[in-house]
Amino acid sequence: MHAKNIVHRDIKPANIMLDYKDNVKDCMKLEFRSALVDFGFATILPDGARCAQRYGTPLYMAPEVLAGAMYDSQADIWSFGVTLFELLTGKVPFDGNSSREIMNEHVQSTISFPKSDSISYLCMDFISHCLVYS
Repeated sequence: MHAKNIVHRDIKPANIMLDYKDNVKDCMKLEFRSALVDFGFATILPDGARCAQRYGTPLYMAPEVLAGAMYDSQADIWSFGVTLFELLTGKVPFDGNSSREIMNEHVQSTISFPKSDSISYLCMDFISHCLVYS
């Protein structure tokens, strides 16, 4: 998507569709497929271009989008990191009741993963690298 200069601008769990297929030969094997949906806020940004429109869902918006600053496709990477964090932990890493509260969380908080053996260090590191201000 980004290789084609498409920026989604609303990546969140509700916009990811999952489907699975039972393999009748081996009931222990499930095949999962996923798709990113709802491209209503998507735009095409030519190489090097940036935009400032504030689209998306505040809990998943990158800090620069929340602030109304210029951003590029990296804002989708932030949203993906928040989404992955939520899918693994059941909560978003930065919370608030308004855009201002969420921005304050971005500035004042660090990512805190719950103590769990089910989330690997590599996964936590990957998410941490997604949640970087651009």
